[in-house]
Amino acid sequence: MKRNISMWAKRLFVSLIILSAAVVIYDFTKKKLSEHSFKEVLATNIPKIEIVTPEAHDVARSPLIVKGEVARQWFEEGDFEIALLDSSDREVLRKTVKIDSWKSPDGLYPFEAKLEFSEVKKGSGKIIFVRHKRTNDAFPVSFQLPITFE
Repeated sequence: MKRNISMWAKRLFVSLIILSAAVVIYDFTKKKLSEHSFKEVLATNIPKIEIVTPEAHDVARSPLIVKGEVARQWFEEGDFEIALLDSSDREVLRKTVKIDSWKSPDGLYPFEAKLEFSEVKKGSGKIIFVRHKRTNDAFPVSFQLPITFE
């Protein structure tokens, strides 16, 4: 009987340690997400992409200039795609973006795209940056930047 109680005490103790660790990890992750910018959190999940312009939730008007830098994993043969979606997630346009320069001391390659589109219904929208699908990709890698149409 005494042995049975000590075994349950050990199990309870181990369970409490695991639960405490889970709470600490959850709290740490929650704090990390709130302290860091959207770009920093994003960088941990997909190949690095830095959008200079537009910023999240900026007003989008035609022509919309999109500038930034991407890691080599984003493109194949010097290009990748950008899609512009309206508030109903309908594709307004899709454009292939060329990398501006193959020289990159920091591993990021600059790009610039001019997105010209006709009138779009007011509301939210998004720009989707789509990495070229590679044979070992389980699914396409993309990044969505929320924008606003006026």
